Amino acid sequence: MKEWKLHAVIAELNLKETDVFADVGGYRGDVTAIVRKLFDCTCYIYEPYPEFYEQCRKRFENDPKVTAFNYGLGNGNRQQKLYYHADGTSLYDEGSVGVEVEIRDAKEVLKDFQAIKLNCEGAEYEILESIRDSLAPQMLIQFHKHGGDKNEAVGILKKTHTMVWPKARKRWELWRQ
Repeated sequence: MKEWKLHAVIAELNLKETDVFADVGGYRGDVTAIVRKLFDCTCYIYEPYPEFYEQCRKRFENDPKVTAFNYGLGNGNRQQKLYYHADGTSLYDEGSVGVEVEIRDAKEVLKDFQAIKLNCEGAEYEILESIRDSLAPQMLIQFHKHGGDKNEAVGILKKTHTMVWPKARKRWELWRQ
C-alpha cells in the first residue's frame, strides 16, 4: 500500500495527544510513524519478528512516546513458530523460513488504549477472541483469509462497535463504539 493511502486510512482515527495507540503487527513501524505525525500520541508497537522489531526499535529510539515490544499477541501465552515471507510474517502460513517467537495473551497486554490497529496476518482472530470483553473504542483491522473465521470476529465487534467503513480502504475496516 502506498504511504498516502495508508496515511488517509490512519487520518480517520479520532485520536488526540493524550490518547494511547496500539500497533499490533508493527512490521516496520509505518502506521506508528503516521499516528505520531498526525496525532502526537503515545504508541506501543507489538512486533514478534526479530528483524522487524529491531527496525521499529531503531526507527523510534529517540522518540519517548513510542515503545516497541518484541513479542506477538494472541489468545494465551506460548512460544510459536513464525514464518517469514517476502513482505511479512505469519503464524499460520508456513513459509521457507521460521523462527520461534513469544506470544502473549492480548487481554493481559491490550488495556486502556483509545485505538488498536490489528494487521497480524491471521492472528487478528485469536486476538479479538482474547480481548472480546475489553475492545478499544476504535478498532482498525485488516482481516486475512487464514487464522480464523471472519464471521465470528465480526460478531464479537458488532456487540459493542459499528463498522465505520468496510474494506473499501485497501482491506482495512474501522470499527467504533
